[in-house]
Amino acid sequence: MVKQEWTMTTWSGKGDAADWTPIGRAINNTVIDAYGRLYGTNHYGSCVPRRPYKTDTASGVTYIMYDDDTAGAVPVIRITEE
Repeated sequence: MVKQEWTMTTWSGKGDAADWTPIGRAINNTVIDAYGRLYGTNHYGSCVPRRPYKTDTASGVTYIMYDDDTAGAVPVIRITEE
């Protein structure tokens, strides 16, 4: 089984983030799809995927970030294979 979750954090804070929620569910009235696209924008749910900005995989867990986090927290996706 594959579990896809997301949170708002920085890349360096991904390991300590506690607010992981399933893709498609809201965090503070914000919803993203599996490619980090915000609900309500023209590209939400589009069949055109985005290229990841950063990825990291270790011990069956993959983290993906699609946006630059130098200005603060952005959506980070966690994919866990169970």
